[in-house]
Amino acid sequence: MRVYRSRIGWEIWIPVMFIIGFEAYLFISNEVWHGLVLLALFSSAMVALIIKTRYIISDDNKLNVKCWFIIDLDIDIKSIHRIRKTYNPLSSPAAALIGRIEVFYDTGKSIIISPKNRKVFIADLLSRNQSIMTFEA
Repeated sequence: MRVYRSRIGWEIWIPVMFIIGFEAYLFISNEVWHGLVLLALFSSAMVALIIKTRYIISDDNKLNVKCWFIIDLDIDIKSIHRIRKTYNPLSSPAAALIGRIEVFYDTGKSIIISPKNRKVFIADLLSRNQSIMTFEA
């Protein structure tokens, strides 16, 4: 079993942290404590999403995509037929915009992910299914 963490895309998270910091400043300066508590809860959930996003390749040739309690998807590696680099900004279990890949599996299904070590991740999948077509678009 190999666990791959999601790449943390600072291109997303620096602006988000700036906005959260600015909102926290406004809540504190205006003494809106309930707003600060809600912001802290929201921020904690965002951190949990980052930390709990991972991609697991199991010994029984399954790719498990996990994103905290929101996504828990098992994909048979033998059903993966194509992997391509993508810059698609759609919401997905990927904590980055840069370095995303789209994994096509079954018939007409795909998922966008961002493994931290993309080349090693793809090589691991290819070692289990040599028929996967890869495109570095």
